[in-house]
Amino acid sequence: MKSYFIQNEEILNSLYSEKEKADIDRMRECIQEMRAAGELLLPQPSDEDYDLQVRYTNFAEGRLIAVILESIDRQYVSGFQMQGAMCEKLYHELKVFKGIDPADCVEGNPILDEYLEALVKAGYLQE
Repeated sequence: MKSYFIQNEEILNSLYSEKEKADIDRMRECIQEMRAAGELLLPQPSDEDYDLQVRYTNFAEGRLIAVILESIDRQYVSGFQMQGAMCEKLYHELKVFKGIDPADCVEGNPILDEYLEALVKAGYLQE
């Protein structure tokens, strides 16, 4: 298992769709309003779980995406997880990167249909 963190603002902006950016902006506004009303406290460096709190705040505000790649055989990606704001572009790229078992490449198989959809959404195929 390998973990990667994306926190560069330019890269994140290139990954998020306009709708996702608008959703993130609304989430940031909501968090700011909650802080202003005293409903959400800022983590303090003295807090025991400060780093974890900062990480979750950055996830919620779209400033951080974590990608965890899993491999059963330590050679090929067998699964992945994403943490942070929804990012369809990255999700579909990871789905394509993971691939599918050749045995699943049968017309009408939902696994193949999902993979083909990911190829389209990632821009590798046209409908």
